[in-house]
Amino acid sequence: MLESLQIKNFRSLQDVEIPQLGLVNLIVGNNNSGKSSLIEALLIYANSGDEKLLNELAQAHGEPLLYERDEEENLSTFAPFESFFSNRSFPTEDNVKIQIGALGNDFLSIEQCFEKELMVKIDDEEDSGIRRIVYEPISKAELDNLSIIKPIGFNRDSEVSEQIRTVLRIERNGAYKRIFLDDFRRRSNYRSFDAKYNTPYSYIPTSFLNTDELALDWDQLVLTPYQDHIIEALRIIEPLVENISFVKSSNRRRTRFGSRIEESPERTPIVKLQNQSRPFPLSSMGDGMLRILQLILKLHSSRNGMLLIDEFDNGLHHSVQKKVWELVFTLAKNLNIQVFATTHSYDCVKAFSLVARDKTDIEGILIQMGKSIRKSNYGQVIPSILNEEELATFIKSQLEVR
Repeated sequence: MLESLQIKNFRSLQDVEIPQLGLVNLIVGNNNSGKSSLIEALLIYANSGDEKLLNELAQAHGEPLLYERDEEENLSTFAPFESFFSNRSFPTEDNVKIQIGALGNDFLSIEQCFEKELMVKIDDEEDSGIRRIVYEPISKAELDNLSIIKPIGFNRDSEVSEQIRTVLRIERNGAYKRIFLDDFRRRSNYRSFDAKYNTPYSYIPTSFLNTDELALDWDQLVLTPYQDHIIEALRIIEPLVENISFVKSSNRRRTRFGSRIEESPERTPIVKLQNQSRPFPLSSMGDGMLRILQLILKLHSSRNGMLLIDEFDNGLHHSVQKKVWELVFTLAKNLNIQVFATTHSYDCVKAFSLVARDKTDIEGILIQMGKSIRKSNYGQVIPSILNEEELATFIKSQLEVR
């Protein structure tokens, strides 16, 4: 559980400090104010800078990927993950790092740096010719005096072979791992690092999740007491929901401009209503039902961790948002989940604040992201926080949340 948050040098978040966090946190602000970047930073923190996740985030922004790229055809002027850093470029100075974590401690840091990769021959009595690889850091200032050798393999006949590697060094509490940026075919395996620091989490993007993914979450809950929570959640929109299940789908569809056939998801949710003799697809009941299903399933898969939601109110009518927030607050406490969500909607903020005020045993915090207009730090993202008491004043004043 994060009691505070500091993010440095990540995208537009050059130096953001949030001194207080609640169990449930709602983030508001204008477009390009850093809301989604804050969610992405928390994703990276929870997943310890996993290479696959970094690639997924880069792909979502149309940025160069580390894998699945052809070096000869890659004409981008950006290197993989370069756009993650402030000003969309790798720092020219040493020790300028992306930092994500609680104020004062437990940071995850990411630094683009150079290392000398040495293959050193091990001296032994049998002269077995065994070699091992060691790494030595090289400052960026020192790099100008060195010739960068493209990684084409070591000279096995020499006592010491070396080359300069470009890496992302990811560090937490003294432990570290590296991602090689100059050889996309080479992957690093740091399972012990990830296993020690990874936080259980789930992420709900603005778009709807694939129903096959939701089906896997559902499989963990069938015939458990939590299944009743799913029915309860769906009844917020449709009180006649009696049961839900996932079935294998055989639907196939043709594209609009051609004859190519696309396969639908293998499994799809169906619901049974009290006044209906047969079940039917949940998707036929509107986006709100699917959004609530996503929320309730991902809440359970986030237990003892984090749930990150981009655009909480997507697909939800304002009339049901208070009940949905009540469910989120209750399950966040019962399942020990810290929730971070974004919104542009005043109705969503109002519903959140009413629930935060009523549930005095569960702390809800509103985080408002804005940009400074001072000359000294013009354009820098500055967050401000409102607790339950301040939220009441905020809602009465009907201030613009965007």
